[in-house]
Amino acid sequence: MNTTAFLSLEDIADNLPRYDESVLSVEMDEELAKAYEELEEDIRSAIRSHRGNKSLMSILLNTLLALSRPPLWLR
Repeated sequence: MNTTAFLSLEDIADNLPRYDESVLSVEMDEELAKAYEELEEDIRSAIRSHRGNKSLMSILLNTLLALSRPPLWLR
């Protein structure tokens, strides 16, 4: 490639199609629901056995945030 152009979104925004976002609710399949239930029980168990441990909350929060996508083994 002989030529390179560096653009920002502002440079091309007028020529982009309108952006629309919508939310669609879908039923969770049984296998994924089971995985979430198992995770919920693991988290409850960890909280009960490590009551008062503030660092555990950080680990649990990161685990829950990572679940925005299904686990790799369910794909």
